[in-house]
Amino acid sequence: MRRAICGRRAQDRYQAGSPEICPVLVPYVRTDGRTGQVRDHCRSRCLEPIQRASRSALPRAPLRRQSHVARSDPRQQGVTIMNAVSRRSVLIGAAALAAAAAAGGNLVSAAPARAATVTDIANLRGRCIDVITGRAEMKQTPEVFTTALRGLIAEVNDWVTKIEPDLANRKKVFTDDDFDPRKRGDGKAAFNSRAITDTYERLATMAQVWATPSIPGVENPYYKGNENSDLPEILLNHIRDGLYTGHSHYYHKGQTVFSEHWWDWEIGTSQQLVKALVLMGDQLNSTRFAYYAEDLRFFVRHPDRLKAVPGYVEWYNNHPDFDGTYTEKDSTAYNRAALAHVAILEGVVIGSVTRIDTGVTSALGAFEWASHLPASENTDLADGMWADGSFLQHQNVAYNGGYGSAMVSLGAEMFVELAGSPWAFAADSSIRNLIPFVDLGLIPVVHDSRMMSFVRGREIARPKSSEGGKGTGVMVSMLRLAESGAVQDAATAARWRGTIQGWLERRISNGGSDPRNSAKMESVALFDRLAKSGVAALPEPDGSVIYRNMARAVHRRNGWAFAISMNSERIARYEADARENLHGWHTGDGMTYLYDKDYDQYHDGYWATVDPYSLAGTTIDKHVIADGAERQMSSNSWAGGAVLDGRYSAVGMALRSGDENLSAQKTWFCLDEMIICVGTGITGTNPDPTRTIVENRKLHDGENVVTVGNAGTETQVTQPGSGWFDQPRWAHIDGGDGKRVGYVFTQRAERRLFVRRETMTGRWSDITEKADPTDPAITNNFAILSLHHGIRPSNDMYIYMVVPNATVDRTRQLSTTWNDDVTFLGHNTDRCGIQQQSKGLLMANFWQPDTLGRVTVDGPCSVIVQEKNGVLTVAVANPRRNAATIRVTVTGASGFSQVRKDSGVTVASTGATIVLDIAAGTLGKTYSATFAR
Repeated sequence: MRRAICGRRAQDRYQAGSPEICPVLVPYVRTDGRTGQVRDHCRSRCLEPIQRASRSALPRAPLRRQSHVARSDPRQQGVTIMNAVSRRSVLIGAAALAAAAAAGGNLVSAAPARAATVTDIANLRGRCIDVITGRAEMKQTPEVFTTALRGLIAEVNDWVTKIEPDLANRKKVFTDDDFDPRKRGDGKAAFNSRAITDTYERLATMAQVWATPSIPGVENPYYKGNENSDLPEILLNHIRDGLYTGHSHYYHKGQTVFSEHWWDWEIGTSQQLVKALVLMGDQLNSTRFAYYAEDLRFFVRHPDRLKAVPGYVEWYNNHPDFDGTYTEKDSTAYNRAALAHVAILEGVVIGSVTRIDTGVTSALGAFEWASHLPASENTDLADGMWADGSFLQHQNVAYNGGYGSAMVSLGAEMFVELAGSPWAFAADSSIRNLIPFVDLGLIPVVHDSRMMSFVRGREIARPKSSEGGKGTGVMVSMLRLAESGAVQDAATAARWRGTIQGWLERRISNGGSDPRNSAKMESVALFDRLAKSGVAALPEPDGSVIYRNMARAVHRRNGWAFAISMNSERIARYEADARENLHGWHTGDGMTYLYDKDYDQYHDGYWATVDPYSLAGTTIDKHVIADGAERQMSSNSWAGGAVLDGRYSAVGMALRSGDENLSAQKTWFCLDEMIICVGTGITGTNPDPTRTIVENRKLHDGENVVTVGNAGTETQVTQPGSGWFDQPRWAHIDGGDGKRVGYVFTQRAERRLFVRRETMTGRWSDITEKADPTDPAITNNFAILSLHHGIRPSNDMYIYMVVPNATVDRTRQLSTTWNDDVTFLGHNTDRCGIQQQSKGLLMANFWQPDTLGRVTVDGPCSVIVQEKNGVLTVAVANPRRNAATIRVTVTGASGFSQVRKDSGVTVASTGATIVLDIAAGTLGKTYSATFAR
């Protein structure tokens, strides 16, 4: 392929480094069967063959040239494509905008050119439209699409009434767009990037409706095949005009004035623009089509790279020195997958095999395990999927439920789109990593279809993002992967379907909405086939998981789940990028979450109304913190713990507050019926009261019964207010069957319990600047239980037990009998440990070399020992992730001989005393050895 220079050199008009092309490209087919382009630039004209195309794929015809459409024309909408070439052939032909498709710079696809034809690309476009609209499946089961199609049509009906009518002078497409120009540091006006993405999303959805046929019972008045109405053409003109307005004023090649967030410019808007072009790009005149192709290439030059202004952290955000000169950074994980998908679809609409190759190659890079090393144990802070099921984005934020689940969704979509094409993913390609990641990194953090908030990052502060919504997305991705052949093991696919069926049934029975009633067009058939499959629902699994690479833990029993969110010198305590999640200060300071049958516990404005200084599980002093302020990273080197046989875990974190003025060692021993929570070494220097929040539970309609038992009396707290309870033995919150939780206090003579029953009111705009401050306020009721440590505490402590799903009677009973089964071995700033006789368990976190019971260690570590039925198992982890070798000595082991051990364990001796050496550089992973007699 050669590049022509027509009229003035392209660099005269466009920034250096871009392909040397004229801005207006009119495809044509020469009479000799070769494809070419008319280059219309400054009213000059030249013809140059671009590449040889398949003669059977494109019709032959004499050249017919259309007149140039000036960039200043605010409205020409006619399709100026020659009659001899079909719209579809022009859109996907090898010559169509081939020059605009050439990759800029020296980054090229690593994939070899495939034996792909124009027909292959045409088929791929059709497949993409099938995925977006569901049109192929609508022919088979139209009745299941009724609700989804009606919902889409209703949205478009609303948006059409909001079209800004003054085409010649308008600077926005919809009257309710909030572009609200911001002022940058240099005084220049900039644009609300979120509004730009929202505008293009509406236009893409309008294109989807235009391309979606009617079904029995639902007449789509906007469908392009409806020849008895002017509405399809009216809607099409709205889309054409909207794309041109966006291009003319905001989203175009050469844009240098940015604000808000880079994501909208490079990913959010590009995703919607390319979707619209897939659906109706052949309805655009070639001039405008060329503009939009150039816009895509400007913002997505290569999917492996991101544009960035000087001072990478600030990116486009109001940088006062930005002069239009870009540096670039590597794209990673979800961001790379998203850009790769845009590149693939761009290749489809412009007919470029090379661009599709580039996108597929980049996507495969995104789906590699972290650091692009399969089963990586890499020490770097690498974005992406880790072999333990962790997912990091932005290097240090736990994001399984945000970017992680979104990347799986993209992978599933790409797998379906590319199936049967020359670009179909190979059986051994990295996209298959999504399968174990779903099992390790998604299913454990979804409960009854709710994506747990402790892995959703700053998304918890978004009004339109919910645990249920994110969980629905995971279900759709799993069904797609299971049906598409990506899951090659039939047993895994069947288990996934059973898991999803269980999530759906429990979601509905627990008061959640049925996602099938609001499913999108591209997913409604997946749910329908699941329902017709007759698959049996699977229960929530029991188990205990510590995600050592992202400082998270989740413990499950009998249908409930207890999640722990920690931080370290590797993992941020919270994220407030883009002025979102402004009050997330303590969400990573040991916050705990309890998931049971209370489906709406973390829904209905929980994050907009909860007291951010009183999050369950946290130990804090209540010094005031500014929005989005205080250190998001910690100096804490300990976060993690040991797991025994996937059932029990000893979790720990060395807390260091954001201002470094409060420290503590926090431990959670996760057992069958309860979680034992221990805090030691609580020391602070701020003149603010320090307290540990036992619970902050959202109450429903204020009807939950809160009871406190102390010194032989029981008190029900039924009205808003607060009070102190001396020598508390237990407390209980009763929300009905499956929504109960008990709390047992072992230090009854040393502690006072403070109980607040409070009505809280707030707005989403309090915690994110992207929310509308005029939206109605939200009100929720909460019960807050806290243990207080005084002002400037020194080596204080706490112990309490959380007993999910316990009745009042069981909680009361445990308050007097817990020590029949559980023994505390000692707890101070050096170590913390318990024994549970009934299970033969010893669990300990050692902050320093020490001895607890039968276990001695020579360095900081987490240890679980279980001796039961003649089998002794020792599990050890080094949560500090350093290079130290750990020696663990276990006494009372006479008669035991080795049965198995992990490769990182050396058995130094056996006999009456077992000595194990745990290898250095284990990065927090649990290593175990088993002995029997």
